[in-house]
Amino acid sequence: MTFQPVFALAFLGFLALPQPGFAQAPCEVPEQYPSIQSAVDDQACRVVNIAPGTYFESIFIRRIGLTVVGAGIDRTIIDAGRAGSPIETAERSRVTIIGMTLTNGLAERDGGGLHVGRDGAANVQRVRMTGNEAERGGGVFSAFAKLVMSDCRIDSNIGGGIVAFAPAQAFVERTLVENNSGGDPAIVSGDDFEMRDSVVRNNTGDTNTQGTVMVRFGRFDNVLIAGNVMEVGGGGISVGERALFKNGAIVNNVGWAGVMYNGGDVEFRNVTISGNVGVRGTGGLDFENGGNPSVAMFNVTMAHNRGTTADNLRLRFGSARLTNTIISSADGSSDCIVFGNGRIFSDGGNVASDDTCQLDGLGDRPAVGDVLLAPLSDNGGATPTHALLPGSPAIDAVVAAQRCGGADQRGVPRPQGVACDSGAFEVEGD
Repeated sequence: MTFQPVFALAFLGFLALPQPGFAQAPCEVPEQYPSIQSAVDDQACRVVNIAPGTYFESIFIRRIGLTVVGAGIDRTIIDAGRAGSPIETAERSRVTIIGMTLTNGLAERDGGGLHVGRDGAANVQRVRMTGNEAERGGGVFSAFAKLVMSDCRIDSNIGGGIVAFAPAQAFVERTLVENNSGGDPAIVSGDDFEMRDSVVRNNTGDTNTQGTVMVRFGRFDNVLIAGNVMEVGGGGISVGERALFKNGAIVNNVGWAGVMYNGGDVEFRNVTISGNVGVRGTGGLDFENGGNPSVAMFNVTMAHNRGTTADNLRLRFGSARLTNTIISSADGSSDCIVFGNGRIFSDGGNVASDDTCQLDGLGDRPAVGDVLLAPLSDNGGATPTHALLPGSPAIDAVVAAQRCGGADQRGVPRPQGVACDSGAFEVEGD
């Protein structure tokens, strides 16, 4: 599998928008303008500063190159009073929104908190979207547009968290997406989606959803997906075409499959997949329906998942390629089930609690029984891991000739001992 950078750097070129201090003096609300709408409508205003307070408005922006700045995420509040979205932008508008809360929005269809217009762009920084409702995108909706979000909080919305409909591009960093429910999942992207240093947790989805995070093309780095419950699909992710997930964790989710149900090609690097529950399939990844999906796992720890079939991996179609990976069942159920057109390929260095995963690569250790993993916890780094207990067969299990990457999930350099450890955690000083 080959994964190209989604768009993070090239995409940011559209953000050459005016910032505070780069143009004439900002327009002040309410000192100079009685409402936010009156300020954003004035073409002379390139930057609109909003003083602390609660503003009962539903704002529509028809501008290119406008920056709207609140006094802080908890100090400036735009309350739409259930009469539309707190902020909606027109087609081809380009705006930067900084430092405020958008709440109490009720959209006729899309974008309960923020609706980004077609062919437009929005740069959203330090903004909370909470208590909004929409059919699609209870927090934010962006279709045929570009969206960048940093240091935001998307919580307690109905209709999902972030929806970037195709063709669309979205880049999200240092953002919390939690406690959203109904309609769309926590995150939906029909095209390019990139997320870094963020958390997606405790969201719920109904029968219209296929996974907590649904992407066509996606890239995730230092992301935690945890405690989400989906009525159908995967409790963790759904991939349409291709995705890369690295240096993160997918834990304690519930769905038809605990992590992923069917879908496209996905690659996991230095990832912990633990404690997920599949109520109709595998606790981990389940590829039951047609197509030819492929899964690649490099230094993954997949453990303590529970399903009605296999605990970790079930392949009726497609293939999985495992390298330096730990697979351990929670309750004595099968680690893997492979049948039909499904195939598992091993590049070696893998450790499994039983012999169901067809491990025959250099240095593989199938059927070891107890892999000796410590409970899931904060062992340093951005996301939780399972430490390896003394005597674990995963310690120094990677044959020296095999590649094992420069660092583990936490960023600890590999190797620490005579060889690299299998899984996402490298024992320090062994």
